[in-house]
This record gives sequence, structure tokens and C-alpha cells, in this order.
Amino acid sequence: MPEWGKGAAKESLTISSLRTSDESGYRWMADRMLELAAEQSGFPGVESVREVDGFGMAVSNSESDETIASWQSQAKNQVAQEACKALWKEHY
Repeated sequence: MPEWGKGAAKESLTISSLRTSDESGYRWMADRMLELAAEQSGFPGVESVREVDGFGMAVSNSESDETIASWQSQAKNQVAQEACKALWKEHY
């Protein structure tokens, strides 16, 4: 848990999903998005868990609502989200 000080996460975005059985390409895409997110101002990290049945949750931490909105507006992130929904998620 981050401390609530300068540069610490103050906002979180939580996403739940149910993954399909097709894993091909998913890890590559997830790694690219983590690399891109790490370049964003105000992004201290993300935590995720997944059950064996494919249900999982991810919590992305950020300094503010503005930094979350900035991340969500990134074109590469939007393309990745659409690919994720189409290829790897039964529920998103």
C-alpha cells in the first residue's frame, strides 16, 4: 500500500474481466501497455490478480483523475483495450 505523500497514488482505476482460453498474444500486449503506462506522468503502478477460471481484477494507481483520463485517452491504450475486448476477454 503506497503512502499518501508526494508522488504517491491518490486515485485508482479498477477493472474486472473474464479472460478467454486463448492466451496467444495477451502477455505481449500486456507488457507493452505496462511499458507505455510507466512512461506516463503520475503512474506509480498497477496490481492484478486472476483466478484459475479466468476471472481477474486489475487496479491501476495514479496521482489524480487527470492522469487517469490522460492514460485513457492515449491512442495506443485505446487500441489495446479494443483488441483485449475482442480477443482475450469474455467479460470486460
